[in-house]
Amino acid sequence: MTHQQFLYFPYVFMSDLPISYEGVTMWNFSADAKQRISDTATRDYIASLIKANVMRNRPIQNIGVIQIGESQSFHPLSLKHRRLAREFRLVLFLCAVANRNVYQGENAGHSMITSDNCSLVTQNFQIGSRWTAYSIGSIVRIQAGGEEVAKTNYEAPRYILNHRVDPDEKFMKKLAKIKRKNQKFYRTILRATDAFMGSYFNSDDISLESKVLQQARAFEVLLDLPERKQRKVFSERIDDLCSPKKSKKLRYKIETAPGKFKFEIGTKQKMWADRFFTLRNHIIHGQDASAEKLRFGRQMHQDLALWFFLAAIKKLAHQALGEDDAFCDEVKYERDGFEYDKSKGYARILYGEFQKIKAKKRY
Repeated sequence: MTHQQFLYFPYVFMSDLPISYEGVTMWNFSADAKQRISDTATRDYIASLIKANVMRNRPIQNIGVIQIGESQSFHPLSLKHRRLAREFRLVLFLCAVANRNVYQGENAGHSMITSDNCSLVTQNFQIGSRWTAYSIGSIVRIQAGGEEVAKTNYEAPRYILNHRVDPDEKFMKKLAKIKRKNQKFYRTILRATDAFMGSYFNSDDISLESKVLQQARAFEVLLDLPERKQRKVFSERIDDLCSPKKSKKLRYKIETAPGKFKFEIGTKQKMWADRFFTLRNHIIHGQDASAEKLRFGRQMHQDLALWFFLAAIKKLAHQALGEDDAFCDEVKYERDGFEYDKSKGYARILYGEFQKIKAKKRY
């Protein structure tokens, strides 16, 4: 009997509502299995495979299963379907961090998600078989078979955050619109997001220096930085895309060559961009990245990079679609640190509702 196959996200901790994007739907196995898998034998066998995913020795609930097309199929995945699933994963991550990771304070970590939450698993199976197998590894492929389904557990690493992956639906719709109207920029967003995801795993095994380099690569892809004067162009682009219009300017030092400096005048946002790219250059050229260099004031560069990345993508998306970018998100500087500001987006929504009410009153 030929094998069957399905894709799932073990660590998304879904609500009961499915999440759909461009022909791909992620649905909650705990809530919807009976409705979406009519055959009892298939459903029960898949449930036994899903149950193998455990966190702190308990089966994980609310795992997200992928459906491509109008109905759930367990045929081996085509290359097209694999591509759609990978695309969904990138969009899911981008829209989830845009919704969950733009806050700060003592409680901010209680809702955040990381790349680990968007881990995608391919599961092969034969209904009724006692045995399961796994294949893992990108440098050396490790394969093992002959594992009993009833006795196999896949324990979630302790650094996995047990938070619901809850994407920004309006942002997802915007990305779908870009996909239809501007394929070139859409592919740029996906490539940049893939690079950023590589920097955003919660594991301590990945150094902060490596994360900074991945984030810098994400910006280089997104902004299509030139071969020369990259830091200058990057600083100017970040300032233009992410700063509030009336941001205060200050005088600060920038490094022009190892051990050589000059003064620059610009916003705090531009200053951050210069410091971030300087850090990137230091790491690439083998210089030590001290704890002080990995921070901008009291905030970590890796955290601020996400905010600037999101604000830049959103503004570029509006521009690519020829839409008014006056209400885009911004990264503002208040007192002694940056804050991610969504207030203009909310203002745009309220303004739109007000205009609808005005239109109704005219008639």
